[in-house]
Amino acid sequence: MSGQSKNKKERGIIHDYLSGLAVFQFQWWDGFSDEMENAGFKNIVRYNMTDAVEKTSKYIWRMSFLFSPLTFLCWLFGRGVIMRGNWRAGLAQWNGFKKGLWKYGVFYAEKQL
Repeated sequence: MSGQSKNKKERGIIHDYLSGLAVFQFQWWDGFSDEMENAGFKNIVRYNMTDAVEKTSKYIWRMSFLFSPLTFLCWLFGRGVIMRGNWRAGLAQWNGFKKGLWKYGVFYAEKQL
């Protein structure tokens, strides 16, 4: 995540994204390096990959949007709780991406054994 959400709508987007993916814990972008350092890692380098995933993020949103009618039918018949969560996450991740609510990155670090 790139920073604290500023309003209720942004918190809703984050909630839909995380709960739909069954991720209930995350780390803010700026705090992850500190947590790694506290765990004993050295030479921490972070690579911001946000631009590299934009096309995929938009594709996931499109597929989620396309399958909205199917998701509604599953809801109507009381099926597909997991699918509906994934569907909400697919829609929310693009909205959050556009708003800059999170970043995608890779961290490299070393730790002595």
